[in-house]
Amino acid sequence: MEDYKKSESFDPFKVKSIYENFPIMEKISSSHGISMQDPTKKIKLEIIQSKYKYKDHVQLRSELAKKYLPFKGIKIFIDGIQGVPRFVNSYWKKSIEKDFKQRGLSSMPKDIEELTQINGQIKIAIDDEFSQDFIIYFGMYTNNYYGGEVIEIDWYDQIPSVSNEETMIKFLNFLEALKNGKKLYIKLNQYRQDLSDYNQNFTDWYFDGSINSHTYEFDLSGSSNALQF
Repeated sequence: MEDYKKSESFDPFKVKSIYENFPIMEKISSSHGISMQDPTKKIKLEIIQSKYKYKDHVQLRSELAKKYLPFKGIKIFIDGIQGVPRFVNSYWKKSIEKDFKQRGLSSMPKDIEELTQINGQIKIAIDDEFSQDFIIYFGMYTNNYYGGEVIEIDWYDQIPSVSNEETMIKFLNFLEALKNGKKLYIKLNQYRQDLSDYNQNFTDWYFDGSINSHTYEFDLSGSSNALQF
């Protein structure tokens, strides 16, 4: 941004547009967790924190996000959990099938479901101070990432579940507990709800025994593992 300001083509209207869409500062921190049932299985928790110049930097931000986290954006991802639903929407399915054919590979794995989105549930505990369930959504199986094992915790604007003040405060309490926590525990509930290309409404929550139900433990006390806020 500073280099752009110094350029001869500096346009204040373009600068404002950049500030509205991109953060002026971003911090990424992560910590690794180990399965308590199988120590060979590890996952990564990653938190991306963004700071913006304008309070309403994203037009679709909820009023609650503007109220409780003005000028800020936070995304929380979990990467590497195996045994999660894998899906692809109709657009990506055609693209992936074409990619497989060009590579001379067999067809796309049969366990890949054709859906628009799959939501799940996750249990999170931090020491003896915090315990809550959260809504998550599973990453899509795409050309760039065939695993589909990235999970995003919904605390923000992605799903309408964060439309009430109680839910927003629950997420803020979670972040506060993370700052001072020593041990973090994460476990997926074996329930899901689906959204298809052909139905505008999510299904009811239903049991899926194939979802990984391991409990993962994170040591947050070491400086190398601490999540920075």
